[in-house]
Amino acid sequence: MIPRLYPAIGAGALSAFFQSAENFNITLFTKGNSDTLTVYVGSKVRSGITPTINALALMLIALTVIGAITYEVLRRRAERHERELTEQKERDEVMATQPMTVRTASATASGS
Repeated sequence: MIPRLYPAIGAGALSAFFQSAENFNITLFTKGNSDTLTVYVGSKVRSGITPTINALALMLIALTVIGAITYEVLRRRAERHERELTEQKERDEVMATQPMTVRTASATASGS
């Protein structure tokens, strides 16, 4: 059940991030003494886009792409592993249902 919740948790996290970026004005007035990433980027963009902001944007995009690729690789690996286990289980069931003489004869024929 928990693995099925991962996409929803990820979507919730992304939604929270985008809503926090959208609520820049509220964040600006309620931030206290510390700067959040949104406030920092907003203040730098107002004074002109600098290479620092470009580098930050590149890092965020790269992190997102790396995360997506990692997720897809792990998903495919788990799917392949599950398929191999299913195939092995099916082979074991076939071997268990064959009479002993058929298994012995097929083993002798393949060994020749």
